[in-house]
Amino acid sequence: MGLFDKFKKEKNGKSGLEALYEIPCDYDGYDIVFLQGQTNPDLYNEISLIISNSKYDIKQLKEFHSLKIDSSIDEFYEFYESWVEDLKNKNFMVHLDNDISIQEFANKIIQILDKNGYRTELNADKLIKHYEDYLAGLKLRVTIKYDVLEANTAAGELRKYNLELINFFDGFSNTEFAVIPVSSIERLKKLESKIKMGGELL
Repeated sequence: MGLFDKFKKEKNGKSGLEALYEIPCDYDGYDIVFLQGQTNPDLYNEISLIISNSKYDIKQLKEFHSLKIDSSIDEFYEFYESWVEDLKNKNFMVHLDNDISIQEFANKIIQILDKNGYRTELNADKLIKHYEDYLAGLKLRVTIKYDVLEANTAAGELRKYNLELINFFDGFSNTEFAVIPVSSIERLKKLESKIKMGGELL
């Protein structure tokens, strides 16, 4: 059971926008910001393999080959933006903020599952219905847009298939989401630690 599921059981009769905005995030975020002079660039290859189920080759990006242990933070962001944009274009990640509709987000989650070869019984309509049902339970219009609830809805449904919704913190925002197996979480957390501490690959 995730935080969101626990909250659903303990919301103490609250409804409306107050209850909506008290919902905790029910997904893990990873801070993967490069540290000059410490971070091994190959760590990003390992992360990329996890979030793409080994179906994406980061080494085809010229910006990856330009990233060195002594690269500046500006050089890192040049790589990062290119990498994340390519992952999104190839259906391994999705951007979510309050400008992205629930329909767009749900469609993209299903595309990510298909691209990674994860078999589930989910479809976009199911994700949207769970989102709308939760809003209705709070006595809110189903047209209300709230990105945390959208992500929580997806996270809860994915967990039924031993999959986790995660997002990346790039130093400014945490709006880029991916789907990984539950079994990969420990390794991803170790890679996150390696980025912060420096050192060799695991």
